[in-house]
Order: sequence, then C-alpha cells, then structure tokens
Amino acid sequence: AVATWELSSGSSGIDSLETLSGDVVDFSFTSGSYDSEITFDITDPSGAQIYTGGAPAAAGSFLTDTSNSTCLPVTVNVTFQVDMGLVAAGTFTTPEVNGTWNNWCGNCNPMTDADGDGIWEATIPLLSGSYEYKFSADAWAIQEMNDPTAPCTNGDPVYTNRTLSVGTSDITLSVVCWGSCDPCVYPPQAPAGLTCSSGN
Repeated sequence: AVATWELSSGSSGIDSLETLSGDVVDFSFTSGSYDSEITFDITDPSGAQIYTGGAPAAAGSFLTDTSNSTCLPVTVNVTFQVDMGLVAAGTFTTPEVNGTWNNWCGNCNPMTDADGDGIWEATIPLLSGSYEYKFSADAWAIQEMNDPTAPCTNGDPVYTNRTLSVGTSDITLSVVCWGSCDPCVYPPQAPAGLTCSSGN
C-alpha cells in the first residue's frame, strides 16, 4: 500500500499510517522549494521516536522501519466467485485465482463449479491485509481483461488487477462476471415450457 502526505506552503500537520505487526514501512521524500524549512518528527506505533530532524539531503527513500504495532494479522477464509457464463464455451477447462499471495503462480488456486451453474468458486486462507488478484484459466491460457477505471481495480492501465482488503473475519466475495466488477447480465429467457414462434 502507498500513502501520500503533503502540506501547502507555511503549514504544519500530522498524519498516521495503519500497520500490522511486522509490516515493513519505507519512508520516501519528494523534494520541493522549501526543503530547508521542513522538519520531521516520526514515531513508531509504541510512541518511540524513529526520526527527527530536517528534510533528507536527497529525495527518495530515507527511512525503513519494521512496525511494532500490537495489531496482529490473522488468517481468514476468503471465498472468490466468478461467473463464467459469458466466456465462450470450449475456451477454458478450469478457472483459477491468481494474486499477490501466490505470486501469480498459474493454477495454484483452481476453482470448482460443484453444482454446474457456471459460477466457479475457490476458498483461500489469507492473512489480513491488502492484495491484488485476477481470474485466469488453465495456468494462464486465458485471463480476464478488466477496465482500469472500474471501482474494483487498481487503476493501472497496463497491469490492471482487482483489489482486495482482507479483515479479521471470513468473507465471501460477491459473484462477479469474468472481466467485470459486476454480475453478468444475460438476455431475457423464455419461461420453461413456453415455445416462441414468429408469424401470424
């Protein structure tokens, strides 16, 4: 995760970043017009001072700290669901979930469709935290293409992935259509047993 903090000229302020125990936090500085007037006072979650002084001599990373927060990550079950009903038949055998937790490994987390309704599922134990992921099939033989401006994605126009924030309780994600943040939209179907015909 990336957090950005900036102040207008002549201002002072305070900001904080939520971390879990063991998170590695890297502080970077972007140089400006009034670097000589800037001072920092950075403390860790326990209140201990880890940096105090003026602006770093050079822009870029100037401090790395491992969080001693009392908030511990927990493992929860996350159930992913994707509707494959609009994917052309014969183009896939087994969908899978690939993400930052499995290093985009291909078929490490295959999905199943036990009731044959076209909605494939996978339940994966994940530590609380933030992740990116996407659906693919058959060890990356095909992969979904998502809109980087869609609300469930990371906004990256090149490597467009879905985003996920995992808390401390088991969750089942809503069913989404392959390549969409929303459920699939199907054309209306005639009621069972009704035959439609044209003509007079």
